[in-house]
Amino acid sequence: MDDGDPAEAIRIYREHLHGQMSGTEERLLNDSPLSITHVVLDFPESAHRHYLLAGEPLRITVGYEALEPVPDVVMSIVVYDPMGNVIHGVDTDALGLQLPLLAGRGDIVFELDYVPLLDGLYPFAISLSSRSSEQRLDWTDPEKYSFRMVSSGQITGSVALPIKAHHVPGVGASTPYR
Repeated sequence: MDDGDPAEAIRIYREHLHGQMSGTEERLLNDSPLSITHVVLDFPESAHRHYLLAGEPLRITVGYEALEPVPDVVMSIVVYDPMGNVIHGVDTDALGLQLPLLAGRGDIVFELDYVPLLDGLYPFAISLSSRSSEQRLDWTDPEKYSFRMVSSGQITGSVALPIKAHHVPGVGASTPYR
């Protein structure tokens, strides 16, 4: 900001105070030594196609670089539906992973055993934050990363629920859960 227009710097600072700043403008004020360097999606056949089939596993690898050791970090991922609504958000603490002191380069991996979503493009955002101060250290905007889901077309809706069906002959022969 030293070489920029002072009026522009003041506008960005005011918008920051009032929560109206874009991610890019907020990054200009953020002097964090920790940054997200890359995000890689991996799933069966990802070398041959650019979409997942409903029910397939997904691995999201997030690279980081710490210019100096950074303690007390938590990483979160938020997945949005095609309309922009949050459908899932979780962080490494909630997943039982307390991150060590982050120094140099490394990866943090989110693994989904299966993705139960149906047809659509699902944007997601990644965030690195300080656990103690709750300050965002770096993040990606939801417009930057997404994954595409494709289903067989035999199921409708937005979620592939693990439903089974079976036949029980005779009236009232089915046993209730107890």
